[in-house]
Amino acid sequence: MRQSLGMSSEAVQKKTGRTWEQWISTLDRDGCSETPHKEIAEYLANKYQLGAWWSQTVAIGYERAHGRRTVNQKSSGDYAVSVTKTFPVSIDRLYLAWNDDRERSKWLGDETPKVTSRAECKSLRMKWTDDKSAVSVRFTDKGPGKSSVTVQHEKLSRKGQVDGMRKYWSGALDRLAQGIL
Repeated sequence: MRQSLGMSSEAVQKKTGRTWEQWISTLDRDGCSETPHKEIAEYLANKYQLGAWWSQTVAIGYERAHGRRTVNQKSSGDYAVSVTKTFPVSIDRLYLAWNDDRERSKWLGDETPKVTSRAECKSLRMKWTDDKSAVSVRFTDKGPGKSSVTVQHEKLSRKGQVDGMRKYWSGALDRLAQGIL
């Protein structure tokens, strides 16, 4: 069950007091099998006092158990993939490698996404070259001379795109590491 629901039943029980089997049984008994995702998460938060993260986690696992969602699938039906990498450079240097078009083209390759919004040294949003999917990039300061970036490629229309984009972004971050080190 761990693979399809996202994490082990033991981990869920440790943090929520119930196993996956118990949550599925409880939510079935409470009539949630056709309830929209947002309402399930709110229900879990209100009735069972789960925090926001655990409400989302249990709701997603419940939807997966009922075949309403697969791994990497959002409640909208679209897919998303995230890749994170830590670099031995300042957050300013890492942000520059993403924010500057010429710097970004050195390691991103032939892809030329359009930056649609930015928050200095915090985040970037880009419209991907297919003009359908989007990329959000978050930067985290990890202390002196160390920072990380998390890339989330969203609005992928097919499950089959997930592995390809994971491979693409892992390779791009590897090329970035080679270029800024």
